[in-house]
Amino acid sequence: MTMYVPALLRFTDAEEQLNFMQKYSFATLLSYDGERIAGSHLPLVPTREEDGIVLLGHLAKSNEQGRLQHGADCLVVFSGPHAYISPRYYDRADSVPTWDYVALHAYGTFRIEADKKMAIMERTIRYFEEEYMTQWTSLPMAYKEKMMEHIVAFSIRVSRIEGQKKLSQNKKPEEIERMKRDFAGGTDPYAQDLARYFMVGGGE
Repeated sequence: MTMYVPALLRFTDAEEQLNFMQKYSFATLLSYDGERIAGSHLPLVPTREEDGIVLLGHLAKSNEQGRLQHGADCLVVFSGPHAYISPRYYDRADSVPTWDYVALHAYGTFRIEADKKMAIMERTIRYFEEEYMTQWTSLPMAYKEKMMEHIVAFSIRVSRIEGQKKLSQNKKPEEIERMKRDFAGGTDPYAQDLARYFMVGGGE
């Protein structure tokens, strides 16, 4: 498996990659069992440990990927801001539309964490809504344990990351500035978010 990334568009800064995964943490988990490709859309908790990045999450047992084998290879896709790029931003009339975006592919090993279900669930709660922990801790333990019976908690130890920032790096600084200014002042939240990534002059 590999991601198509032209050299000019490579997104390689390790710290920025982690920050990106943490910001856009609702990701797509993809796996292949030798016959079929399966995918699930999941909230994940990306963390940095001593030996690298680990993604924590859980699946419903009824989900086909809930039967994914311990040690299986998998791919997690993190998608960030994106926007249609109109030729009206360019100086040349003989220009065509395109699409700019930022995305990461994280490859790793799926590990079932049967003895860490509660810990992973509580870490997920703290990550997305710390305030809910008060209500969570007040719930009867029997109720929470019953819920745990219906999920598969897992970790994915990331072995390789491929990223791409397609931000019109091949265009003139003044053309990029037009996009950045227009997107930042517009009403499309995806385009507004993308504007923060543009660098006049192109490149990282």
